Amino acid sequence: MSERWIVNASPLILLCRIGCERWLTALSDEVVIPAAVAREVTSLTRTDRACELVGSGAIRVVPSPTPPTALLTWDLGSGETEVLALSLGLPGWVAILDDRAARQCASALGVPTRGTLGVVLLAKDRGLVCEARPVVAELRQAGLYLTDTVTNGALALVGE
Repeated sequence: MSERWIVNASPLILLCRIGCERWLTALSDEVVIPAAVAREVTSLTRTDRACELVGSGAIRVVPSPTPPTALLTWDLGSGETEVLALSLGLPGWVAILDDRAARQCASALGVPTRGTLGVVLLAKDRGLVCEARPVVAELRQAGLYLTDTVTNGALALVGE
């Protein structure tokens, strides 16, 4: 495996909504979330699976360093900013986020990323799921915005 992930709120929330939160720890050696992501997730209803997961301590909440100016100029949300600030301070860790601007920022700063869709493709590749297409459909129903072009292109990568 040898991947360590810093997860933003939307991938965590979406994977919890479809009951696939276990993939986070099954597909990586270590998973952390910054404090801003923990605050965002725990502001959800207490019965929300993501809130329960963070509250249980199953995912470690870590303080994030002060973001560098180069990151702040992107004017991202607090969760995305803290995920990327942590990623910059932890070379080799992968930022798990869906926000397009945050992914563009990560690319500009040399931070490796994976989105929720990429987590699904990895789950299929590693045998955690037989078919990715139904999972992607569930994620779209749960609120993940993906165009048909992106969806079909990604599914083609795993033979679907």
